[in-house]
Amino acid sequence: SYNPYSSFSANFTGTTTGTYPLAMSLYIGNNNYSVAGSPANTTVTVTEFGAAGLANSYVAGTFTGSVKDSSSSSVSKPISGSFRLKRY
Repeated sequence: SYNPYSSFSANFTGTTTGTYPLAMSLYIGNNNYSVAGSPANTTVTVTEFGAAGLANSYVAGTFTGSVKDSSSSSVSKPISGSFRLKRY
């Protein structure tokens, strides 16, 4: 049956601004997408990396690359986006 829920999970190992490999999973309905390529060709560019615990502190940047659908690993699809997350 169809799953009406979607989720997005991403992580990187950087602790300051810069460009890093991005590990991510994306679920849309019944489709599961993961980073395509070996080594992974999906990267995150962190443009703001605020300190934890400070008021108005954020981690921000952009990501770009490609993902593959778990049902058809031979087809990759482009993905890109931006983010700005408040740190606590």
